[in-house]
Amino acid sequence: MGRGRRRGSGRRRAAAAAAERATRTRTRRPRRRASARADRADDQVKLRGHRVEPGESEAALRALPEVAHATVVARADLPTGPALVAYVVPARAPAGQSTADAGAALAADGEALGRALRERLARTLPEYLVPAAVVCLERLPLTANGKLDRAALPAPRLAPAAPLGQREELLCRLFADALGVESVAPDQDFFAAGGHSLSAMRLVGTVRAALGVTLAVRDLFTARTPAATTALLRPATHQRAPLVAGPRPAELLLSPAQRRLWFLDRLDTGTAAYNVPIALRLTGRVELPAMRAALRDLVGRHEALRTVFPDADGVPRQHVVPADRARVEPDLVPVAGPDDEALTTALHTAAVRPFDLTSDRPLRATVLRPRPAATGPRPAEAAAETEGGDTPGGDTGGDVLLLVLHHIAGDEWSVRPLLGDLSSAYAARVAGHAPRWTALPVQYADYALWQREVLGDEDDPDSGVSRQTAYWRQRLAGAPGELALPLDRPRGDHAGYDGEVVEFTVPDDVRRGLRELARRTRATPFMVAHAALAVLLERLGAGRDLPIGTLIAGRDQHALHDLVGFFVNTLVLRTDVSGDPTPGELVERVKAADLEAFDHAQVPFEKLVDALGVERSLARHPLFQVVLNRQTRTPAGPRLADLDSAPVAVHTRTAKFDLTFTLVQHPRADGKLTGSITYRTDLFDAATARRLATHFSRVLATQPDRPVTAIDLLTGEERHRVLRQWNDTAAEVAPATVPQALADAAARTPDATAVIADDATLSHRELYEQAARLADALVRRGDGPDRVVAVLLPRSARSVLAAHAVQHAGAAYLPLDPAHPAERLAALLADTAPAVVLTDATTAATLAAALPAPGARTVLIDDPALVAEVAAHPTTPPAATRPPHPLNTAYVLHTSGSTGRPKAVAVPHRALVNRLVWNQRRFPLGPGDRMLHKAAPGFDVSVWEQFGPPLGGAALVFARPDGHLDPVYLAETIRTRRITATHFVPSMLALFAAEPAAADLGGLRWVSSGGEALPG
Repeated sequence: MGRGRRRGSGRRRAAAAAAERATRTRTRRPRRRASARADRADDQVKLRGHRVEPGESEAALRALPEVAHATVVARADLPTGPALVAYVVPARAPAGQSTADAGAALAADGEALGRALRERLARTLPEYLVPAAVVCLERLPLTANGKLDRAALPAPRLAPAAPLGQREELLCRLFADALGVESVAPDQDFFAAGGHSLSAMRLVGTVRAALGVTLAVRDLFTARTPAATTALLRPATHQRAPLVAGPRPAELLLSPAQRRLWFLDRLDTGTAAYNVPIALRLTGRVELPAMRAALRDLVGRHEALRTVFPDADGVPRQHVVPADRARVEPDLVPVAGPDDEALTTALHTAAVRPFDLTSDRPLRATVLRPRPAATGPRPAEAAAETEGGDTPGGDTGGDVLLLVLHHIAGDEWSVRPLLGDLSSAYAARVAGHAPRWTALPVQYADYALWQREVLGDEDDPDSGVSRQTAYWRQRLAGAPGELALPLDRPRGDHAGYDGEVVEFTVPDDVRRGLRELARRTRATPFMVAHAALAVLLERLGAGRDLPIGTLIAGRDQHALHDLVGFFVNTLVLRTDVSGDPTPGELVERVKAADLEAFDHAQVPFEKLVDALGVERSLARHPLFQVVLNRQTRTPAGPRLADLDSAPVAVHTRTAKFDLTFTLVQHPRADGKLTGSITYRTDLFDAATARRLATHFSRVLATQPDRPVTAIDLLTGEERHRVLRQWNDTAAEVAPATVPQALADAAARTPDATAVIADDATLSHRELYEQAARLADALVRRGDGPDRVVAVLLPRSARSVLAAHAVQHAGAAYLPLDPAHPAERLAALLADTAPAVVLTDATTAATLAAALPAPGARTVLIDDPALVAEVAAHPTTPPAATRPPHPLNTAYVLHTSGSTGRPKAVAVPHRALVNRLVWNQRRFPLGPGDRMLHKAAPGFDVSVWEQFGPPLGGAALVFARPDGHLDPVYLAETIRTRRITATHFVPSMLALFAAEPAAADLGGLRWVSSGGEALPG
């Protein structure tokens, strides 16, 4: 008794020290440290937050008269974690006692002496200097050099401590329940015994409810054992009402989570996205009468399985169908053949049948019974088949039982109680009696009422929902609403539910490395996976601020542990990947953020979205689009009477999120680790999803001490594709200028139509000859290479003729828009100082304030004198000036000036020709094609429209000057003028596509879009 009390006192001091450490971690960032390591040459070690000098313990031991020699070492291989262990050689035996007698005495009394010495030390030393055990030896092991042989020191046998007091005993029991084991010792590490993030959250909630105390998930990560956790318990500052069954109102409202699912179902009543299929392959045949009765027992026990959701005036209600009227009739479906393909097809067909939530029970059952493939079911045989009896034609194997649960009535954590109760009920019915089970303390309707009471009113600043929302409002401030994912297709206006899945296996060495990283960082496997996913998304270009979703069980009340229902909640885990951390450092960062989120997980996600005022969109999920889950696979299915079962995978080919990453730990500590990615098929191709799986595996395999920027996502094949195949874009483009390219094109298709406008129709020969004559007139006025000629004309045959003439003259073309204000035009002319401004009389009169005086630098293209001069010139390009060089300027454009003063951008001939030749090669236009010329002058697309189609012999069809803003006019023009190619800015394209007149334009072959951010 006395020794037990003293040992307990030492443990209480250890727990108090853990509490002190937890307090420090809440006020300052903890230093990165190893569990036990040498820090200096004087053997000082860092042990669970304390700097310990083992020599102090040794000195205290050697001072005791019972000790002849002693050493104290820090051991990291103990089941209770790193600790000091003392090794002593007792003082010599009394005179006259033989060596053999002394050895026997040591064997008999060594354990008692060790305990006595430890108790003596506990009276004089601080708790952290008291060894966890004192081991008595006949002699200390020495090396050949006469030094202490530390490797030969035996590990101590630490007897499990007994709980001290009722609270610690209760904590041990709650720890064991959370771990699914028979018992847990007070000093047993929760996470070393298999605990993870979700089970930790459930344990913390259970402790809060059972003991009425305040305990954070972070506290559990610090304390880790029942003994240390006891010292952290504090009286609850906000005591929640207990969850008990009570009176119910006449009309039962849905829980927030159910309400959101109900509305989603109303939007898309035919979806199977929220069907939860559970399939079991049995070792024999189901007795259908017993299964029917067992299912009746099951839905009678769990109200959620017999609840329907009718609505009155658009407001849904829970209606619990009385147990005597709630039946689930199992369908018997013969499967024509024993092959997996036939079974997979039958399972999928049954699993994706939608529910009508207003009237259907949210649980269906199907028994799939294989038949011989050669015979199949014949009408007479089907009629002769008896329930549970032999099937005519022979038997090919056991049945497959498929249960389909709608998510509104259950979640992933409902599968265990659902199958457990079905197993009990079926065994009882096969034995001829009703199941004998303890009544459930509450039902889902009780939980929905309790949740509403606990959360309180959003207008009350002290309510539970207000306190939780305040945290999330601060935590998610400024978070991106949509991640930049590597989509294969633009996001539509309505996110579909069609999905597929790719699977992968994590190699054993990578799995062991992940487990070691979790141990080193004192994190959970989920946190390591979270850090890896954040790295993957950042490397794929999604940014460094990454909101990732995850699901939590929401069963922190003990009364809910064995209940079927929709308790799951959704958390947003915001992750910062900036600063190029190592994976180990990022896991530490993720752990801190995740623990905070876990401690604020009570507010329903649906209420959080409303409270934060998040923009709602049918195109994407709010707050996050990528989800991470980590699961533990059970070794086998339940036993149904004398039938064993094994799970069968069923995929509904649906996806609730853009991407869902799932890691599954298989049974046993050394079980394999597998993964899957579920993806939306309207956004991603299967090949992309497979690449994501490969890249995720490569991130998981990364060394923990390398910066994340050093992670190479590409495989050798991908690297070759990117560097060699995709970049094999070299193409022969002869050094050329625009005049030369236009001359060559005109020679190839001289008689094809080049210009169709209200003021003229020109062939390619006519366009070339008239442009050459005008070019000669410009050269006579001093134009040529490195000189600028401004063209200020409304869109017309004259404007194209002027642009081509400037090129033939070798000058740089500066297009100006007559629709712009005179002040802007004056500024642009002052900035570029063109040698000539080519315009017409009408435009010159309208914009006289912006132009130089006529006759000086302003040339009117419709001046009769100029017209006569042009007519007298030859039809060949001017020879009075040298031709331009490919590096000479072809045209000049100005930026919009939206961020300041417009800036001139000069583009050389080589760049323009390269662009036009590439465009012609990629989107070829030839004789018979017609390009709608509607871009405003000064917009770079107008340059490509004026010079690109003539290179292939196509025609330019002119839209009226203001026509580019009228979708109805454009649709009519495209149809009547037989346009085959056009360009839109994205905003105008959206308006044009919405115009009914644009629905029947079958002759339009090419539509390009750019100049603005592309939607989606």
